[in-house]
Amino acid sequence: MSTYYLFKLTPTLSSPSQIRALSDLTNDPEIMTDDDNPNIRFVIINTQTRTDSATHLSPGKGLFIPLPTPAAKELSDDKVLGNREMTAPGQNEYPVTYFFYGTLGEPEKLGGVIGLGEVPVLARASVKGGKIKTWGGKYRALVDGSEEDVVEGAMYIVTDKAEEDALRHYEGASYEVVRCEIHTESGEKKQGLTFRWCGQEDLGDVV
Repeated sequence: MSTYYLFKLTPTLSSPSQIRALSDLTNDPEIMTDDDNPNIRFVIINTQTRTDSATHLSPGKGLFIPLPTPAAKELSDDKVLGNREMTAPGQNEYPVTYFFYGTLGEPEKLGGVIGLGEVPVLARASVKGGKIKTWGGKYRALVDGSEEDVVEGAMYIVTDKAEEDALRHYEGASYEVVRCEIHTESGEKKQGLTFRWCGQEDLGDVV
């Protein structure tokens, strides 16, 4: 999996379009602005683009900040919560419904993670075939359970890859994106995605 970096734009490489042309990217890289100084701007780039950018800077110049490894997303028939058989959603299907069971189920937190200018509206929902454990004494982890196990949470429609990438970076490499069947309060069933635990730390029961 490629490592991602925050690269501080410089007078030499001052715009996302320059970075795109430099590495022959399909789209401009995502841009981020410093909260304290809006004149300081960063773009999110991968390892190859970091190498390409460095060749256009003076030796030793350029601020590249490594980002945490994002949650993996490699959807397949066996990447399904609770050993179900599901073939949707697709790997690059957007918009896509996500099920959240921890802090991402808090509207203010979710809005901050994906960079919305307003508090998002979430709908209450649940999934079957999973159960909640904890790690680090406080963090929630969704793992496979029996068909009778139900996890309550919230659902949100992720509109595009940029929002999803932000969510994957927030959750980190101890989680993976898997398919799941989401049940709404009205009884409707939706094919969606969620973050399942795949880390190495010991898990505990929810108290």
